[in-house]
Amino acid sequence: MIIRTYKELEEYFKIFKKGNADLLIVMSRAGLGKTSILKEVMKGDDYVFVNTHSTPLKTYLDLYEKQDNCVVFDDLDAILRNPIFVSLLKSLADTNGIKELHYNTTSKLLGSAPETFQTTSNACILLNEFDVHNKTL
Repeated sequence: MIIRTYKELEEYFKIFKKGNADLLIVMSRAGLGKTSILKEVMKGDDYVFVNTHSTPLKTYLDLYEKQDNCVVFDDLDAILRNPIFVSLLKSLADTNGIKELHYNTTSKLLGSAPETFQTTSNACILLNEFDVHNKTL
């Protein structure tokens, strides 16, 4: 689907915010305001925002702490090169109502979080380009 106006993009973000879209993927060239519009729509809501400045374990912990809230992945370039992130992303992109996330680790940083949990979080992916040759996706 092609979105031609900022107002239309804002409407899709509102649909996502209300939980009426399990998965929303928005791709456009950089600098058009995807992130700014989304953050404005989400203002005041508790949601998980993941960009290239997060580790997979930190992201897993955020997802556990804020389970069942909306999740936004922004600027996926580095994330898509990390197999652990790709695994988390695939689990969240599942369009089933209940998703199961796993992070099996011996790291003490996991703390009291379980290695597996279920969530009803919906996911939004914002990206500038997509490598159709990436076989892990």
